[in-house]
Amino acid sequence: MAVTVPAGSTTTSSGLIVQLPAEVVTSVDTSTNMTLSNGQQLPAWIRYSRDEKAIVLGAVPEGGLPIQLVLRTGNQRVVFQISEEGKL
Repeated sequence: MAVTVPAGSTTTSSGLIVQLPAEVVTSVDTSTNMTLSNGQQLPAWIRYSRDEKAIVLGAVPEGGLPIQLVLRTGNQRVVFQISEEGKL
């Protein structure tokens, strides 16, 4: 799933919230987790909020985007490619 955030919005300390799509939300449970595409933990400026059913981005460091995240829930594996508008 490709997620494009507005240019310049990722460097603010207030961050952004990316809601999970409805078809993914229905299968979110306590075993749901999110990692980087290589299986490593998320960097400190990204968190997965099970309660909000969202990806929460804090202030993105220089060169932090694009980034690929993997959400695993039940038998589903959803890949999120997050990039800044106008940049790949």
